[in-house]
Amino acid sequence: MINQTAPIPAEILGSLGIDANGQNTTVPLIYAEQIVGLAVGPFVSKIILGVENPPGAPVPTIQISMPTNALHGMAKIIIKNIASKETQDQLKEAFEQYQESVDK
Repeated sequence: MINQTAPIPAEILGSLGIDANGQNTTVPLIYAEQIVGLAVGPFVSKIILGVENPPGAPVPTIQISMPTNALHGMAKIIIKNIASKETQDQLKEAFEQYQESVDK
């Protein structure tokens, strides 16, 4: 017997917070400027992110606990992406466009 899954109707997906592109629209967006705290354990690690308000006084905005191996994998992905020539070129171009808009 072949197990076929029927597509989920858009109304149901919408009620679950998933848009037409399959993106979850209910995931909260949290702004952070810096790492306020980091605890790395053999199995679970914790990252505390926050903002400065006032300057020099970090205020935590979110705490993330995750498996240490997942944190390590995430760090490798971030470093690989930031260090890539493509990303560096995109950042340079975006900064130059910003500078041009400010200088006008």
